Amino acid sequence: MTFEMFAPIVLKNGLQVSFIEKSNRYFGDYHRISITAVVSFPDNYELPTGLSKERAKLEKKLEKMGVPTAQLETERNKLVETFLSTSRVYLERDDFPQQLLRKLQQEKSRPVFLRNH
Repeated sequence: MTFEMFAPIVLKNGLQVSFIEKSNRYFGDYHRISITAVVSFPDNYELPTGLSKERAKLEKKLEKMGVPTAQLETERNKLVETFLSTSRVYLERDDFPQQLLRKLQQEKSRPVFLRNH
């Protein structure tokens, strides 16, 4: 399993989008591309009381199965580009950081043993 983090992209509203790859080869020449897109607040962003830096983020999993070795780079780039082209306008809205914080504050924290990390 490879583990690679791409350089973060800074959006117009200050949010950062990072891509963490956790792909693996699962059979012969075929791979599973697995990239987690993480939308997080910049370090200097003042978070509301009770919301930790670890919880103040949005994660979206991007996956594709059955990718031959020769097409890995192309398919990896397509996944990231598709995510950015479909969600960037929404994520860059001026009011999105406040909406995300409201949503995160309303969610209950999951117990450690139920987390997928």
